[in-house]
Amino acid sequence: MKKKIVFIFIVFFMFLIPYLIISMHLYNTVDGISVNYLLFDMESRNSIVASRISEILVNEYDVLKDLRTKDLSSVNLKNRVEELKKKPFIKKIYCYNVDETPCYSVGDKNFLKNIKDLFDNVKKIDFQIGKVNYFPDTPPELVITEKIKNKVFISVIDLGYLNDILFKLSKKLTGKLYLIETNGNIIFDSGYEYVFNHMAVTDKKIVELVEKLKNDGIYSKKGIIDIENKQYLIAITNIEGTTWWLYNLVDISYTKNLIFKSWAKKTIIIGCILIFVFSVITLLIYNKFYVK
Repeated sequence: MKKKIVFIFIVFFMFLIPYLIISMHLYNTVDGISVNYLLFDMESRNSIVASRISEILVNEYDVLKDLRTKDLSSVNLKNRVEELKKKPFIKKIYCYNVDETPCYSVGDKNFLKNIKDLFDNVKKIDFQIGKVNYFPDTPPELVITEKIKNKVFISVIDLGYLNDILFKLSKKLTGKLYLIETNGNIIFDSGYEYVFNHMAVTDKKIVELVEKLKNDGIYSKKGIIDIENKQYLIAITNIEGTTWWLYNLVDISYTKNLIFKSWAKKTIIIGCILIFVFSVITLLIYNKFYVK
């Protein structure tokens, strides 16, 4: 009986030792697998949200697109602008001639002075120019200027509509979601900190990363970043056609909570049990065919 037990353990340890060597190598790489898995998931979801933002900017916030193909002399601009202003996310729309005279009474006479730089620049080019204004306790607003024919249109859009959609989408993501300008100003964050601190600026490491991506002509990236002596996973994407960037930030310690570690432990334990079972089976087969 003792010889049988010794035989079982000899066979067991013969196969167990190389199995454990290979298994521990796998176990020690689980953290890397977890990081790569989460980064891939973050990048995929980030791309989906960025596409949704682009869709909103093109299909809903681009309120003047139907005027680009029309002869403005045949359009009652006042009625058309008043009609556009009925959309819930549009705060104001102004129309000026290129000499800065209003096309009709536009209300706030000082408004043009506040965006004089945009007005002067948009007269020289054939595409939209925008800027984001920030306010305490309320979502920011987007000011878009565009020259169409011999008119300059200015639309003021409440970004609360976009931010509500982003907040709902952020619920499906791990970690925090941020929408920022190139200079780091926060347009939206999933913790709604931008509402309570309207001058909120993202960490300088993020700003440096955005600047590097711009200079290198790269529009999306995923990886690990150090912020205030802590490591985070980041997936960052440029919003097509804008100077805005969307990024998802996750504390790297979150990867420790993923299922891969427990899965690896269970796999190793099950493997050890199977090796022991097959060691016993080996003895039984040996006794049946070789022992008389």
